[in-house]
Amino acid sequence: MRPSLPGGIGVLCLLGALGLQLRGAVAPAPVEVPARFAEDLVVAGRLDLNTASAQELEALPGIGPALAGRIVADRDSRGPFLSVSSLERVKGIGPARRRALEPLVYVAGEEPKPTPDR
Repeated sequence: MRPSLPGGIGVLCLLGALGLQLRGAVAPAPVEVPARFAEDLVVAGRLDLNTASAQELEALPGIGPALAGRIVADRDSRGPFLSVSSLERVKGIGPARRRALEPLVYVAGEEPKPTPDR
């Protein structure tokens, strides 16, 4: 035999557990994904350098908050990146880091470079 709660308490507990109020549903708060977990989001697809947020850029290997901020600041002040190679105009990104990022980022309209099989 299942125990039951007196009156409407069971229904109220159920509504509370579901995050609902009697007058309507409560909209869930937006969730911000910490950069250390956002890396999984990057694997699913490549990031457009001209639309990615600093938080999204931080999910890329070798890109911390300071470098992500410089990428966004450069894009905002100098205009969009015309190619992935133009990422080298950002202080802290040289040829080696750019090559490491190429399989993970793109610029809309640019032909993607083939990625080596692993």
